[in-house]
Amino acid sequence: KKYNWLYMTRYQEVMEFVQVSAPFCFYILKCKADEYVQGEVLGGIYSRAFPTLAENYHSSYGNNMVVSGFTYIFLQEIAHYLGLLDLRGDRKMMSEELEYRTTDLFRELFRWKV
Repeated sequence: KKYNWLYMTRYQEVMEFVQVSAPFCFYILKCKADEYVQGEVLGGIYSRAFPTLAENYHSSYGNNMVVSGFTYIFLQEIAHYLGLLDLRGDRKMMSEELEYRTTDLFRELFRWKV
């Protein structure tokens, strides 16, 4: 709870909400990432679930910031780092071209009764 997910990023404080909404972020993975899926798709789901986050950025790129923030902060720096996601693609590629899927560890750790 004390670790700040934004500490090593350049994202604004509004993206702290990704950390607060972690259970929902993991639920997105459970529902949509059994097979490889683009990070941009997962970020789009997150952005649509919390549309007011984009309002805290300039209107022309607010949604893009939320999607890229979710992709970088949650998918790459947390879930992939912890071994909960497999990554397909070259990290030098644009982040929206990377694809993710849940690992056996993810499925073992998370039991959903929703």
